[in-house]
Amino acid sequence: MNDWVEIVRDERHIKRERAKAREMRKTPYFQDLFRQGVCYYCKEKFPEDELTLDHIVPVVRGGKSTRGNLVVCCKSCNQEKRYYTPAEQILNQNNDNLSNLEDQYIPEQFQQEEDLEIDLAALGMDIDLSEFENPSSNSK
Repeated sequence: MNDWVEIVRDERHIKRERAKAREMRKTPYFQDLFRQGVCYYCKEKFPEDELTLDHIVPVVRGGKSTRGNLVVCCKSCNQEKRYYTPAEQILNQNNDNLSNLEDQYIPEQFQQEEDLEIDLAALGMDIDLSEFENPSSNSK
């Protein structure tokens, strides 16, 4: 998906919140989550050294380093998420799913409009289509 959201970075906010996150990582609550080793996003189990602390609402998007906004996740999920908000992640997934559905369910022979030919007479329809023809092809 194209990056369609303009991000205005507040460097002081980012620096402050990342410092808070580093301190929160040392708390018993987050240390326990790291020991459990379960990624918040994909729910798979990983060793502690393969996990990171992620802001659900990214710091560059105004997110804060609070217990409700910080989660333990694997590095690949964290990289895939990037700076998207949860709503944008859902939109990205839906766009990907729609593209896959189009490729999967529209037969190849019907994907190009010009390939469609309908024999109206064979369908029992007696319609004169000459009035719908391209005007530039008609000579006066």
